Amino acid sequence: MNILFAMNKANKFLNTKGIISSRLDCEILLSKATQSNRSEILLNLDRELSKKELDYFENLVEQRSKKKTYSIHYWKKRILEKRILCFRRCIDSKTRH
Repeated sequence: MNILFAMNKANKFLNTKGIISSRLDCEILLSKATQSNRSEILLNLDRELSKKELDYFENLVEQRSKKKTYSIHYWKKRILEKRILCFRRCIDSKTRH
């Protein structure tokens, strides 16, 4: 199973369980399962997952469907902080010129 198919399947599953941020959660959980970052995940959607990665990802999704947040909030906060820093750099570079 490739990354795109696994993410779409998990996204639909989490949506049915009432997880509002299911897409982002899937990206975060898949990056944890594959030990890579979100950008690598999104750039390699056609990459096949190993059996070990897929099993781990499915386990994480199952836990998340039971509303277990474990580190989801931590990663969402980090993503938001990175976006804010990028925005600040952009503003700083425009105001200097």
